[in-house]
Amino acid sequence: MIRKARKNDINTVEKVYNDLFDYEEKNKNYSSWHRGIYPTRIVAENSLNEGTLFVGEEDGIIFGSVILNKIQAMEYKKINWKYIANEEEVLVIHTLCISPLFSRKGKGKEFMMFIENYAKEQNYKVIRLDTNEDNIPAASLYNKLGYRYAGIEEFYFMNKYKENLKCFEKEIIY
Repeated sequence: MIRKARKNDINTVEKVYNDLFDYEEKNKNYSSWHRGIYPTRIVAENSLNEGTLFVGEEDGIIFGSVILNKIQAMEYKKINWKYIANEEEVLVIHTLCISPLFSRKGKGKEFMMFIENYAKEQNYKVIRLDTNEDNIPAASLYNKLGYRYAGIEEFYFMNKYKENLKCFEKEIIY
């Protein structure tokens, strides 16, 4: 089940972030996120306060989180988007994070299906997102779910570091 996060979920969301950092330090860093920079507890708290943080829960255990809002990075203006919509009609996916304990169990797809239904309920026309150019598992998932690869661009992330992000989009069909 995917639901809006509650205040008492923040510790677990932070733990999921840290579990992913631990996993990626020992294995491959697909996300290119940096411990202490992004994502952090503060990011989760701010998103909770804005009503944009969602969590995935199974049998009382939170297995992941995502931030859904209308905020498009400045670099999105350089992308050749096929589906044109005004800013209010675009839902942007940020920080989709699945606990390594739940990887390869369809949880990413579960989140994406929820997001698409949420976008329809909220009358969005387009979903946009980005992921690190090396995040092959995420890019593969987005392709399988019908997201259109729109291009790659260098992003200056959190005013801390540069990285190349692949951008994807999907038109919401009603």
